[in-house]
Amino acid sequence: MLHEQVGRFVDTPTEVTTRQGISRWLGRREVRWQETDNPEGTKEVLVLALKPRFNRQVPKPRPLPPR
Repeated sequence: MLHEQVGRFVDTPTEVTTRQGISRWLGRREVRWQETDNPEGTKEVLVLALKPRFNRQVPKPRPLPPR
């Protein structure tokens, strides 16, 4: 699925990218992770802040709990 999405992104109006072109594009990306006790909350914050290009769904912000 990621190759399909990246392929559509890397394609140009005159040329469809190759498997090697997709691999080169992905090879220039950086992957990081963070350990957390609240993975869903962390994901929501990151998705809202970074607006990742290939994310299918942007979570709706939830109201903060009262203090």
